[in-house]
Amino acid sequence: MNLEISQLATFEFLVKIALLATISASKCMQLVLARSDLNQQPAQHVFEKDDLAFMEILSPSLEGKTDAQKNLNTPKTLKWAAWIIGRLGAWKGYNSERPPGPITMKNGLEKFTGISLGWKLAKDVCIR
Repeated sequence: MNLEISQLATFEFLVKIALLATISASKCMQLVLARSDLNQQPAQHVFEKDDLAFMEILSPSLEGKTDAQKNLNTPKTLKWAAWIIGRLGAWKGYNSERPPGPITMKNGLEKFTGISLGWKLAKDVCIR
């Protein structure tokens, strides 16, 4: 979020942007830790209901043709969501390569946020 170059006039604004950065960083780290989650935490701990509905639609388009590139995680778990966000962040999805790290998750979250916003806007326009 480039906090060091922000030119905010007051301390309160700097605190607010630092809080937003902390929330974003904690979401990225939750996704990184979820890659090896054996407890199957629900994805709703990190994502909203609309986001999860969109992930269900988006997930098949991120899967490859082989089983090695399929999201075989239990749907709507944080591990399942981490796979999707990692793929959006340019991770290839193979178990033989390094799992997605914080930068990949950050990039994936940024991409997901933009695509999800477009989907929500289109859904609202098309339904009305």
